[in-house]
Amino acid sequence: MISNLFGSSKQSQTQILCKKMDIVTSQHIEEPQWDIVMYITDAMNSDGGRAKRVLAHLKRILERAMAASWDSQQLSNCLDVIDSFVRNGNDHIVSVIHSTFLSALSRLALSEDRDSTQLKSLLQSSESARCCRDRALELFLDWQESDGGAGLDQAKYPHFRAVFVQLKRSGAAFDKIVAERERKLKQQLRESGRERKREQKDVQIEFRDEAQMDNPWSAKNMAFGRWYKARLKEDLRRLVDMICMAQDVIAMKNADDANTLCMELREANRRLLTITLRTADPPAIDCLLQLVCVISALLDCHKKLLNGHKFIVPGVSRQFLHVLTKML
Repeated sequence: MISNLFGSSKQSQTQILCKKMDIVTSQHIEEPQWDIVMYITDAMNSDGGRAKRVLAHLKRILERAMAASWDSQQLSNCLDVIDSFVRNGNDHIVSVIHSTFLSALSRLALSEDRDSTQLKSLLQSSESARCCRDRALELFLDWQESDGGAGLDQAKYPHFRAVFVQLKRSGAAFDKIVAERERKLKQQLRESGRERKREQKDVQIEFRDEAQMDNPWSAKNMAFGRWYKARLKEDLRRLVDMICMAQDVIAMKNADDANTLCMELREANRRLLTITLRTADPPAIDCLLQLVCVISALLDCHKKLLNGHKFIVPGVSRQFLHVLTKML
């Protein structure tokens, strides 16, 4: 009786995993849900018998997908799931894939188009979507690599190497796949280099108001610089007027005028944060951070006003804000 109970629970767990396998290999999703895939992997890693039953179900799904079409979303999802199992599974999983899946995958890798007996390489089909046959060839290529690939023990699982060699003798375009990967890598390096240059140029444009020469008015021993400080105080006086006006408009729940004012306040807030991060004057940092907090509170009230939620306006007086700016 007890053995029957344990057996039924084990069978029900297998059924649950098979249903989850149907979900991650469904033709209605563009990519498997990887959290579910990792859950199935952990469950199969803990029980070799369960792994055989669940992988047998996966093979039936793979065979049905191949019988229906050589290139479908369900077949692509099956290949992604199999690759994940090889990379993340233990001997329970890899041994089953090694013994039962390679024959079907090799048939997929050698599948031919109706109008051509030659395999299309990734170079020849780079402008279109990658087909399942190309994905199968990539899997066999990755499973041979010790660094960066699945890291399989070829002595323990010799069929991976044997099938790879057989595919290469049959004319599979592994060399062209490698060439395409190298081309994409070089393209990514060029794009990243251009992106870094663009970011450096943007940084130079953003901070172009800094003194380029050894200006005595902006030397490091003089916080902010006298000319810059006078200009900043004048801008802060206008910002104080804008803060007080925004408080009144938000308190009256005038959404149209509040939108315009909050756009200006949001930009001023970003600028204040930039200035705060660039200065080393503690009183100035304290002053600017308090202004940032007041503006952030007003922006939060504006967001609640638009969403119809209750809010409390900060209620900071004009006199307090003017006194605050005198610390600069």
